[in-house]
Amino acid sequence: MIFETVAQLKLATLTAGQLVSTKGYYASGDGGAADYIVAATQAVDGYGDHALAGGTVALLQAEGSVDIRKYGAKGDGATDDSVAVQAALNSGNPILSGGGQTYKIGTTLTMSSDTTIQDCSFDYSAGTISTPCITSVGTIGSSLALTGSVAAGAASLTVADSSSLAENDWILVSSTTAYDVSSTNQAGGEIIQVQSAAAGTVTFRGPLMGSYTTGATAIVNKVAFVENIVLRNVTISGSQVDQNDLLGLQCFYSNNVLIDSCSFLDLTRTGVQLVSCINSKCTSSLFENTVQPNTTGYGFSVADATQDTRCENSTFNYVRHSWSTNNLSGYPGIPRRCTFDGNTVTNSAPALGGSMGGGDAIDTHSAAEDIHILNNTCYGSSNQGINFECRSGSIINNAVYDSFDNGIVYHNESDYDGQIIISGNTVERSGGYGIDVYQGARGTTAKVTAVIVSNNIVRSSTDSGIRFTKTTASGQCRNVVVTGNTVEDSTLYGIELYDVIGGIVSDNAISGCVGFALNLRNTKSLTVSGNQITTPDGSLAAVYLLNCTGFSVTGNNLYMPSGTRRGIELRGDCVKYALTGNTVQSDSAAILMYIAPTTAGLDTGGVVNGNVFAPIGASTTENGLQITTNIHYILVTSNTARGTGGFSLGTGTGNVAANNMA
Repeated sequence: MIFETVAQLKLATLTAGQLVSTKGYYASGDGGAADYIVAATQAVDGYGDHALAGGTVALLQAEGSVDIRKYGAKGDGATDDSVAVQAALNSGNPILSGGGQTYKIGTTLTMSSDTTIQDCSFDYSAGTISTPCITSVGTIGSSLALTGSVAAGAASLTVADSSSLAENDWILVSSTTAYDVSSTNQAGGEIIQVQSAAAGTVTFRGPLMGSYTTGATAIVNKVAFVENIVLRNVTISGSQVDQNDLLGLQCFYSNNVLIDSCSFLDLTRTGVQLVSCINSKCTSSLFENTVQPNTTGYGFSVADATQDTRCENSTFNYVRHSWSTNNLSGYPGIPRRCTFDGNTVTNSAPALGGSMGGGDAIDTHSAAEDIHILNNTCYGSSNQGINFECRSGSIINNAVYDSFDNGIVYHNESDYDGQIIISGNTVERSGGYGIDVYQGARGTTAKVTAVIVSNNIVRSSTDSGIRFTKTTASGQCRNVVVTGNTVEDSTLYGIELYDVIGGIVSDNAISGCVGFALNLRNTKSLTVSGNQITTPDGSLAAVYLLNCTGFSVTGNNLYMPSGTRRGIELRGDCVKYALTGNTVQSDSAAILMYIAPTTAGLDTGGVVNGNVFAPIGASTTENGLQITTNIHYILVTSNTARGTGGFSLGTGTGNVAANNMA
């Protein structure tokens, strides 16, 4: 029986043994996109055993697809279907459907361009260790040596002979220069599209991100991508044996890989890894039980020159790292412009039997840049919630709960100056710092040149809420903006900045922190303004500065209950500062502003102007402002100390007091 349309076929009632198809395709048997065949209680045309209950219709293929079983696959979950499924992939049919069946796979399947696999499960439990269930492998052409060095931002380069390149080709530009000598030692490189190639000059559609020198053997390789690879509604499962070292999908030099509504289960090495791939996406997928020793155990991995790739709206449970940037030997280049967005990560696991310790819920390695971690939720990380080691990017609107160690960490471990935006995140009950920012610790000489930490909520951190610092082997963070954050109930400090050069700490709300609410040490050129600080009973100073230079503390509102040591306290040798327009209120009998340098006779160059010091409730005999003896050149004007012991300005040379009210 032949039907005019697939819709008619779906509505038909068949009798036992009847063969049907849509009009024009019945007798072809070529497996084309419209080859629909239905079996009634019998096997038909090599599709295998598909029994049909009387009076029902069973389409062996989804509309527009070819059933994998046409090529001899059993789909019974027991027979090794590797050869048959590979034959289906080699057939040239663009859409292969598994009909919801489970196929046992023992050897890696290879996908070619313009191929979709959908609606099936692959059991890879008997697969070879360290190999993927499915792969796609593009190639690169012969190396063309650059005849001149090029800098980052260049729009073209030169080679001796560009005749093998043409408009719209993709090329890999790389060199032997290591991107991060102190860490992965990965060779730099990137993939870029050709706009034109003539007379040895190759012009790009966009600027180069890196620099490449002839002295470091800079080369160009033409890339022949495998393109348009799709997995849709596919499950790949490994063995439930710990450390089975299996991978799900691993693509090399592939363009436009789409992973949609898939599951990657019990693949302890990696669920999905894209190596030097571009323009790809994973969405609405599940990753579970991916835990290995040491350097593996990734749910979704972007490696080497992978660019413009995202993983979104997916779920990760019991994985060492849900997502990571990585680097493999033999594939130059670093990940760029990759995004992890809207995912949920639960119970990231420590490495099994290895030395790497706990598993960060979300991770990046040092050889990467322009990486973005957005809108994710992490529960119960066994180490850090978000560990960001690479050069640059953003960490925005994530929620991190109950991490064993720090909530969010940025530490630039590359050999290039780094920048980061950390904004709109919520971090609660971290076992270490809520948000921790510092220059890398692995010998790098690079700097963190710009950091924005804004509008985050940090609650109940075991250590400080927000910290900036430096390590022994690195330099200070520069151009820091810390604004609009809410920090509550940290066991140590609220916000602390060590060895920071230049920046603004403004409009933060800090409360309930046991140590100093705002702790600044060895900083230079900072403005601290508009902060609202409430300290708990028995805490240390609300604002504490040690050995700081060239700063202003202005327009802050501070409240300390009984037992608090100070409102604003300057220690060590602080010079060239202004303390202006602050309101300091306390139930405590403490001195509200205290300036006590280490060096006697210090020329401070300080200004204390327009501040208000006042007790809440009963008056106190303690001074509103006290300056220790022999501090030189402090101007104290127009301050008000109501209900306190007033002012004690010391006896240093050049000190001036005028228009103060006690």
